[in-house]
Amino acid sequence: MDIRYDTFFQLYQVMNYRRTAELLNLTQPAVTKQIQSLEKELGRKLFVYDHHRLSKTPYADILADYVTSLRYNYSQMRNEMKQEQSGLLRLGATKTIGDFVILPALQSYLKKSGCNFALEVDNTEALLSRLEQGTLDFAIVEGIFDKGKYETRLLSKEKFIGICSERHPLANRIVALSDLFTETIIVREEGSGTRAIFEQELNRNGYSLRTFSRCLEIGSFYLINQLIADNAGISFVYEPVMLHEPGVASFQVRNFEITHEFNIVSLKHAMLPDNARKFLAEL
Repeated sequence: MDIRYDTFFQLYQVMNYRRTAELLNLTQPAVTKQIQSLEKELGRKLFVYDHHRLSKTPYADILADYVTSLRYNYSQMRNEMKQEQSGLLRLGATKTIGDFVILPALQSYLKKSGCNFALEVDNTEALLSRLEQGTLDFAIVEGIFDKGKYETRLLSKEKFIGICSERHPLANRIVALSDLFTETIIVREEGSGTRAIFEQELNRNGYSLRTFSRCLEIGSFYLINQLIADNAGISFVYEPVMLHEPGVASFQVRNFEITHEFNIVSLKHAMLPDNARKFLAEL
């Protein structure tokens, strides 16, 4: 791959010529020369100085998207040429999807395919970062993200519901949002799509997590569901999560109806390997 693209991508990330030169073991004039060569070839400025501060142009953003995909495609090509890990499918899924949604497709795929498989379950923010680093072939996420930055395909739309213990007074009721603020609210960690969607809806109604009497932040659906069943608080999750849990009931909030998308996300312009396309056919 053209070394200028590596230099550009490093500079795009750190936004400092000296630091880029250090990271790539180049001289600063060599970095400058490579960037100028790219700009001349493309006929566009990629970086400009604004009051002695280096800034990206919109053309740098466009090139960064292509270079991200180019690096991924180049890595895939090298693996196939060397026949190294050519059968490895690298999939990311958010915790909601990885724990409660993807199992039927995974079982069907593994019965038909003999390839190696690696599933990484994490929050939306972490998965998109790994996708851009080229360590995932695609990810299935439910969080809020910039769709214009990626190739996306709608997997499904799921309802966002309130959950509580079957013994809780809210169980199976329709209540006002203001009725919840004396409760302990249990949410996922920062970066979680589930949490981001819940906070966005709270903010739209003029509230925040601080409005509740207490807030517990827990990064495990298993622990959240155990606490809910034990009547330690309430939470909001996608409907598939609640369907698997004994001792947990749902409730509805007036004018707080949320339906959100589960999306399959890959890099723009990426050439997905054959095993990835076969898995997607199972979804």
